[in-house]
Amino acid sequence: MLDDLGERVKRSTKTRHLDAEVDGLSVHYREAGVRSSTAVVLLHGFPSSSYSFRDVLPALGERNYVIAPDLPGFGFSDAPQLDECTFERLAQVVEALIADGDALAGWMRHAGLRPADAAPSSAADDVLLHEARALRSLLWPIFDAQADGRDVPVEALDGLLGAARNGEVSLSFDGTITPRDARGAQAFLALRGIGLVLNPPDRPVRRCDRCGWFFLDHSRGRRRRWCSMKTCGNQAKAARYRATHP
Repeated sequence: MLDDLGERVKRSTKTRHLDAEVDGLSVHYREAGVRSSTAVVLLHGFPSSSYSFRDVLPALGERNYVIAPDLPGFGFSDAPQLDECTFERLAQVVEALIADGDALAGWMRHAGLRPADAAPSSAADDVLLHEARALRSLLWPIFDAQADGRDVPVEALDGLLGAARNGEVSLSFDGTITPRDARGAQAFLALRGIGLVLNPPDRPVRRCDRCGWFFLDHSRGRRRRWCSMKTCGNQAKAARYRATHP
């Protein structure tokens, strides 16, 4: 059991490379640790890339969730227009990357969980952001257990059942679930999580070797390593090339 725990800690502290679309820019960042832990953001005193923090990320990730961005114009992040190369603009991008209630509401609209013309409500959305993070902390150990072939944690399942009761949804005759409000969107996600627990997918759940996200392995040989060849796969190959061709 201790060996299994140690392996999971080692895996969570591994540095993961991700990209996010922020205010029209593709921002690359590194992260380590469990996403439900206390968050630590590593920012540079002078604009630079996350490469500066490559050695401290795994160590900090043992107790925290750590994120270090490539600031716009550095590393793998897009470069802004010349008239946007200001410290104020950098601060805006970093603030948007960390995300707030408005970002959650935007994601829900993009995913079709909220109407495109839904009225913004920052105060309410900030509360929902807290609840969404709690929901994510329930889903993560479930997918983690499925990927490792372990029993699903009872506490996580109980939490999903509670989250599924906290929002209003409509259920059609064919089983289609439609959220009726923003909290219903989270109830929808909780119900989908419960469905995955009760009816695990035929395809094995895998964990991306680079970013740590989960995916269903549809490859013929069941040996897929990355969530996406376009992003993580190419980045892993580029990193391996740089390591062998200094």
